[in-house]
Amino acid sequence: MLWRIERLAGSGDVDHRSGKSVSDPIASPFLRYDITVGKWCTVTVTDGEGKRYSLDVNADSSYDAAHLYLTHVRGNPGCGLPIPTTSTQFEVVTQSSIHRVPGARLKKWIENRRQEWKGPRGLLFSQRPMIGD
Repeated sequence: MLWRIERLAGSGDVDHRSGKSVSDPIASPFLRYDITVGKWCTVTVTDGEGKRYSLDVNADSSYDAAHLYLTHVRGNPGCGLPIPTTSTQFEVVTQSSIHRVPGARLKKWIENRRQEWKGPRGLLFSQRPMIGD
């Protein structure tokens, strides 16, 4: 299967080596994943003192965005972001929409995905951390 990629460039840009327009689609038999999956989201959590902390992630859903926040914080303990628990309320903003993800529901979502997803996708997902209590 070939995936189609659109390059972002101004109209009329030309690759001087090939003579093709830069905005022409590219097809590659070597590309295995669609790189256009996901949306940029801003995940915000509030600590016990009321301070808000935000992180931008590229995610498939609001739950995936919250899980990517957790993954970043656990993987980079010195980043200064609070480590979320099941009592944490995640606020995910994407495309002018605000979604709220409770930590307890995120835990159930992670557990369900770990049971449902098999193969390489499931293996990679299982390496992400679980939210603590």
